[in-house]
Amino acid sequence: MSVARLDTFHEAPRLASRPSRPKCTRLRPWTAVLLAGLLAPFCPARQTSADPPQGLFLDQWEIVLINGQRAGHTHRVRTRTGERVESTETSTMRIARAGTEVRITTRDRHLEALDGTPLSYSHEEESGGEVVRRTGTIRDGRVAWVTAQGRSETRGEAPWPREMLLSWGIECQERRHPLTAGTAYELVAFEPQFGPEKPLRHRCRVAGPEKTRLPDGTEIDTVRVDTTVDAGGAEFTVHDWIDGQRQVARGITELAGMKIETLRSTREEAERDNGAAEVFLDTLIAVRRSIDAGRTRTLVLDITLPRGEQLEFPRTEMQSVDRRNDSYRLTIRRIPATDLRDATATRDGAEARRGLAPSVYADGADAAIRALADEALGGGAARSDYQTVDTLRRFVSRAIRTKSLGVGFGSASDVARSREGDCTEHAVLLAALCRARDIPARGVLGIVYVPAFQGRKDVFGFHMWTQVLLANRWIDVDAALNQTEVDPTHVALAITALDDQSTLGPAMLQLLKAMGGMKIEIVAAE
Repeated sequence: MSVARLDTFHEAPRLASRPSRPKCTRLRPWTAVLLAGLLAPFCPARQTSADPPQGLFLDQWEIVLINGQRAGHTHRVRTRTGERVESTETSTMRIARAGTEVRITTRDRHLEALDGTPLSYSHEEESGGEVVRRTGTIRDGRVAWVTAQGRSETRGEAPWPREMLLSWGIECQERRHPLTAGTAYELVAFEPQFGPEKPLRHRCRVAGPEKTRLPDGTEIDTVRVDTTVDAGGAEFTVHDWIDGQRQVARGITELAGMKIETLRSTREEAERDNGAAEVFLDTLIAVRRSIDAGRTRTLVLDITLPRGEQLEFPRTEMQSVDRRNDSYRLTIRRIPATDLRDATATRDGAEARRGLAPSVYADGADAAIRALADEALGGGAARSDYQTVDTLRRFVSRAIRTKSLGVGFGSASDVARSREGDCTEHAVLLAALCRARDIPARGVLGIVYVPAFQGRKDVFGFHMWTQVLLANRWIDVDAALNQTEVDPTHVALAITALDDQSTLGPAMLQLLKAMGGMKIEIVAAE
């Protein structure tokens, strides 16, 4: 049987030994959402005075480019009212993925005391019509947070590290250090997509004076500041060029083999429409031979990263990892369905509780999710929890009728109503349905083998699927590819609990690191 092309995503799902691959292996829109969100803390417009005037004292526009392609713009506004400073930022980006365009908008608001003490924040991200809102109020060393998407909402509290700052506080700290070559200092920043438990640590060093050319052709004197950002072990680099007024004239973030650049400009130039930046095709990873995914039981891969890069590949029930001098050997083994047919879900312990906890993205307590689980199971009782998972998986594979690339990262509750999405929506809906039946579930971000896409053959592209906790083992299940018994071309790069404080941030950075020059050699496919 020939392998269906990735382009056949809009066909109805088919059960076969070598299933068609949906068009979900690409630079996800939430990749761009994360990039847009991360740009904000690292390119602040620095003021010369810690005692700014009342009212509006900053109004700045910037162009955003990805690998030299115009991708969007950013608008920053800062006002002082009494002894408080409010910072707002709106970033709009347009990303093309093999001809499909998604518009991504992020909106941030930070409220701080004049001395930089954080008071509250809000972060809103909109991608393909899906809107996620994160808000928090900080008081007495704790933050009370709310995360909402569509009709889903969760709340909680967490400690707020004393050294963790919002945007104005970062600027107040930076102002204490001279722009003299060799000056070094550290800062701790908050990023909503990571949550207060995972602060981003900046190691800053002043490189020295350099010329900077602005979009209008003007060349100005600037000082370059290099920053290494440590996001829980995943590091990336940021460069800022600071002018004589201590404002950023240019910024570059190097991440995942991409160069994300901001350039200060006028509003007219920033809002000029130059199309969308095509970045997906560069993320495909070519291999030298074909794989019969449907028949392969064990796949052995040698994976190398660019010099100096490291990646913590998760060890799963399917995937084992052997770190070598300059590469990683992954052995991925199919788990036969016959080994699991009578398996019972594990419901005790911290991992199980986390896999059952309600969240915006996978809320098993939502009435619509519970009703959908009843519909999927037909009111009957399966012989085992594994068979329940299999029934739910088959239902999700059919239920998402519109295989749409235009959905950003929909919550399971929204997908239950819209029946629209791609691999991420399949993954979160299946996770929520399993949680509704008291079966712990979480998400996996990784790559999967694709026989052909956009004229390219034998590539790995980015993908998402589900894991369920059965008999104390996290078992992979892929509703997007119609697989309860998952084929071994699934390479896990990061695990996400689908919680509300860190669903995308840490896992996405792990995924993004893999995008920058990863090479895959097939050692064996048996």
